[in-house]
Amino acid sequence: MHHVEMNNIGIKTQPETIAVSSVQPKLDSVKIGSSNSTVPKPMAMHKTITHHATSKNQEFAAPGTCKELFCKGRHCAKCQKCRDWYYTGDAASRQWICNFRSWKDNDWMRYNDDNYWERFKRRAGATCTLGGSLYHRIPYDHIYYLNRRSILSTITNTSCKKIKIYQVDAFTDQLFGGNSAAVCPLDKWLPDSLMQQIAAENNLADTAFFVPNSNNDGYELRWFTPQLEIDLCGHATLAAAHIIFTEMSSMNEEIKFQTKKAGELKVTRQKENTLYTLNFPARPVAKTDLPDGLLSALRSNVTPIEVYKARDHMLVYESEADVRQLSPDFMTLANIDAVFSVIATAPGDQVDFVSRFFAPSAGIPEDPVTGSAHCSLTPYWAKRLGKNQLHTYQISARKGELWCENQGDRVLVSGKAITYLKGEINV
Repeated sequence: MHHVEMNNIGIKTQPETIAVSSVQPKLDSVKIGSSNSTVPKPMAMHKTITHHATSKNQEFAAPGTCKELFCKGRHCAKCQKCRDWYYTGDAASRQWICNFRSWKDNDWMRYNDDNYWERFKRRAGATCTLGGSLYHRIPYDHIYYLNRRSILSTITNTSCKKIKIYQVDAFTDQLFGGNSAAVCPLDKWLPDSLMQQIAAENNLADTAFFVPNSNNDGYELRWFTPQLEIDLCGHATLAAAHIIFTEMSSMNEEIKFQTKKAGELKVTRQKENTLYTLNFPARPVAKTDLPDGLLSALRSNVTPIEVYKARDHMLVYESEADVRQLSPDFMTLANIDAVFSVIATAPGDQVDFVSRFFAPSAGIPEDPVTGSAHCSLTPYWAKRLGKNQLHTYQISARKGELWCENQGDRVLVSGKAITYLKGEINV
């Protein structure tokens, strides 16, 4: 729902009924032109609006009224120079009024009630511009219906829900490095479609949403890419934990997240070096064949020495240089049905191993740093190198640094995080 500029239509939230100058205690009416329909005059409209509005704790400056705090009358005795005007009952302007500043062209269809708005817009037709803002001129014989059924219901429901939003650079301690994730703490779940829209609007690799669990001893956590909901995201989990620790004043040293498909995830904080450790289920890989078309989609002359698969296809190369030179055709890669996402990995020149991660079918051409991929990388490299504690780089353009530990059926993935921005969104 879009934000409405309340001040321009003379509305403010108060429980009391508005005081109106010269209101007659009777319902008056007038016939317009050749129309046989009888519609209420402004005073009757005011009574109707007030009757419906008081239960919603809204205050209206109705047509034909003037309140000094937000005078909007075109011919108001207290304010002769008002430019933001509407019908006030005088003969000259009776047939037309200027409607609310919030009703711009792209808003009409958002309040479609059996196509009424579409028909109404065609009938209203003309527009005028006052004070640099677009207004719609509305036939007077529509105003009673419009106020009672449409504008009133819209106004009383346009108080936007404000949701806090943060953007965090994960697996780095430097701004503009690591992997950015948006984080939205919620009191209760939003509709799935709305969370997907928010993730698409953020246009980051992942957006994390979380709510307190029923026991108030942890959180439920979900992740959305710009295109779909996913079952696990490491860097967005780290980002969510970072926000809970730094912005929500958590005194705990461990945060528990319950997820739909990945089970329980734990994140601990080491205060001495601001390192966050994610406790994830291991995702061991099994050998498989190279899918048709994958090598050409990666646009590489180098063939991987081994191919594995768990959730992701994992291609193991001989050297770090082989991984660096990959230049995928993301459109082609996204259209390979047998491939959801690809990990490319090799021994590192300065660390135990390096990796890159591609998932264009999920709306992520190349992920800067992928915590969840290390649920497969860590068991593989721990076995190959004969060590359980590993230091690794993800060698994307933004680069990321991780410390991993193999614990059998669990993997510890550690990294740092830094908050890039904080704000609010209106939904």
